[in-house]
Amino acid sequence: MRITRYPRTTITAAAIMAGALSLALAGCTSSNEPSPAPSLPAETIIQTPAASGEVESIVWALSAGEPLTLDPQSSADYSPKTVVSNLCESLMLINADGEVVPNLATSLTTPDPLSLVVSLRDDAVFWDGSPLTVDDVVYSLDRLIGPESVSAYAADFLSVASVAATGQNEVTLSLSVPDPLLPAKLASTGAAISQAAFVEQAGASYGSPNVGLMCSGPYKFTSWTPGSNIVIERSGTWWNSGVQPKVQSIRFDFVGDNDTLSTALLAGEIDGAYDVPTGSIPSLAGSNRGTLYRGESTISVLLGPTSPEGPGADPAFRAALNLAIDKQAISSLAAGGAGSPMASMISPFVWSGSPAEDVYDAGLAKLASGQDLEAAKAFLEKMKTPLDGPVRVAIIAGNQLMERAMTLVQADAAKIGVDIDIEQLQPLVYTSIYTDPAVREDYDLFASSGAFVEVPSPVYWASLFVSDWSPFNYAGYNDPAVTELMNAAALEPDPIAQAEMYVKAQEIFAVNGPIIGLTTLDELLFMNNRISGAPASSYYLNLPWAAYLGGTES
Repeated sequence: MRITRYPRTTITAAAIMAGALSLALAGCTSSNEPSPAPSLPAETIIQTPAASGEVESIVWALSAGEPLTLDPQSSADYSPKTVVSNLCESLMLINADGEVVPNLATSLTTPDPLSLVVSLRDDAVFWDGSPLTVDDVVYSLDRLIGPESVSAYAADFLSVASVAATGQNEVTLSLSVPDPLLPAKLASTGAAISQAAFVEQAGASYGSPNVGLMCSGPYKFTSWTPGSNIVIERSGTWWNSGVQPKVQSIRFDFVGDNDTLSTALLAGEIDGAYDVPTGSIPSLAGSNRGTLYRGESTISVLLGPTSPEGPGADPAFRAALNLAIDKQAISSLAAGGAGSPMASMISPFVWSGSPAEDVYDAGLAKLASGQDLEAAKAFLEKMKTPLDGPVRVAIIAGNQLMERAMTLVQADAAKIGVDIDIEQLQPLVYTSIYTDPAVREDYDLFASSGAFVEVPSPVYWASLFVSDWSPFNYAGYNDPAVTELMNAAALEPDPIAQAEMYVKAQEIFAVNGPIIGLTTLDELLFMNNRISGAPASSYYLNLPWAAYLGGTES
């Protein structure tokens, strides 16, 4: 099936949340029959077994369909990021375990709270052999900042007032306000460095099928056949001598249909794919053709309000519904066991590896996650908005996971006397929920599957939904205590103190907040027996993951 794309807004999380569309569409299936009991690996992993041999070529599926562009600054969705992460590099890098480390930058220093000094590698070159210079860095980052930026990542860099070359291998970012999360934001796809001269010449066609792009990563752009595939080849110019690609050529086929993808993987026509739909678990998990890996993930299924009016905007209603839902059933039955019930709106893997991991874990442990129908009924009695009729929940049409999840939610809501109508929307209508308030007014809640976290920070993610400045705060949520804590956390450079502020805020918004977290979704990766080495976590989206791929035979 051809993926219908959606319009971009100028904030990274727009693509992150709307990226749920692509993963949701990838879950489309022609059958509504319940799947057999899945057989998943017992444990989640971060990395698959290391590759040992060279491979001439492989075919990899883009399970969310064809990208709109490969311009890094507009690549905020699953398909473009899966490709671009192997082509273009950012100053920082998010490892498969969520750790943020230097990449094109050798170090970052903060001489004062309003300055970030970046020291650059002196051995990075573009695919044409020309050196990557401070001018390319300044040019690429300048595309992100200022009121004229059209980047999907622009809002992540609102704290940056200017970027300037301050040495032969040094760039300084001057900030309007302190931004402790900026180093992690510099690891995003949107902050990737392109060759300034190439972008200037290409103009608006940069990253298009006919023009391509010019970066410094382990693979180079070769071709893009619209409606069919994208081909990349080993660049031979990558600076990272410690991780040299073993696969010479990769062809990315656009395969957004569940049945087609499963059949091709099982037949060996496609060698691998990330984000295979949960409906494919039974067939892929039992295959002798390859291995289905269950990776750690920041991906989640969320339920949230659409407007500042109606029952969805009433904190008491959201608290009641949150307590009424059997989230374990959603994880087990709707997600096929490939996930865990959520007590908050964020997957715990987001803070994995953080110096404050213990603080976040302890805060999460305090939250109630089980079904409590009596407590739910008590919250219903506190509602200020009358329930005059069924609560309308919008989901994307044809997604088996969402159909099953919302059917379970519907049944649980009925146990506390709430009638829910599930309305399946065609892709173009569904995507407009993110951009058109008039469309949102027709519904009380909408469900999103496949929301991934670009920046590994709970403060970053939660702020998008509980802050009055965010375009994703559809309900107009405004709790003064939460606002004060989250604003302070966003400016706090000490990770422990930042986490403690966040946890205090979480104790409040986990009860009355705008987003109901239903289940996390594990990263489902399938690879043919002839290849291995790919990172298994959802942070593959920010990694040159194909550089780790290779053959299983020396």
